[in-house]
Amino acid sequence: MDLFDGPVIIIILVAAAIIGIIYLVVRAEKKRTENLKTKAHMMGLSFSEKTPDDFISTLSEFKLFTEGHSKKAHNLIEGSAQGIQYSIFDYRYTVGAGKHSQTHIQTVFSAKKDNMKLPKFSMTPEYFYHKIGDLLGSKDIDFVNKPIFSKKYLLKGSDETAIRNTFKEEILSFFERKKEKIAIQANGNKMILYRPSKNIKPKDLTKFKDESIKIVELFSEK
Repeated sequence: MDLFDGPVIIIILVAAAIIGIIYLVVRAEKKRTENLKTKAHMMGLSFSEKTPDDFISTLSEFKLFTEGHSKKAHNLIEGSAQGIQYSIFDYRYTVGAGKHSQTHIQTVFSAKKDNMKLPKFSMTPEYFYHKIGDLLGSKDIDFVNKPIFSKKYLLKGSDETAIRNTFKEEILSFFERKKEKIAIQANGNKMILYRPSKNIKPKDLTKFKDESIKIVELFSEK
């Protein structure tokens, strides 16, 4: 019997395929890092491939950074504009284990503005399975006069009155008009924005930054 007959050949082919996939992923991530670095420097922003060891822990007040395991933040871009100190970075985490695991990858915009005072809230795109949560008592803050917003987004927080006062007409209308859905989490003078499970392409970095700053300013207006 030939050593490379049957199962052995299959094992070799599978191993070669796995190695090939890993190589392509590593190469793509390296290329992304290089492109983000170039784009950031063109925008006059600082760039670091790695984040400080305690970087994720400094964001633990936001639900996004308390979920899952194998958390990693990298490709850190930092800058300031209109009194907003901000950072943009790629963030990944995994939920579940083994064949039931799922890794979520997204680009996050994290902002801090000293004169911004927001109640703690979470706003995420609403999907069908969220309706099940409503039936089980997981309250979604809806606005009767803004049915499109209420259908598009799941808005949650403990201080409902303060949140309703924060989401004024211009904010609700802005998100009703906005075609691409975005997730927001806020607490006091801090806010994060991201598109769930979506990395921003390097060529779209300026657009993502400008749009995020616009949203922060919208919530900052008295």
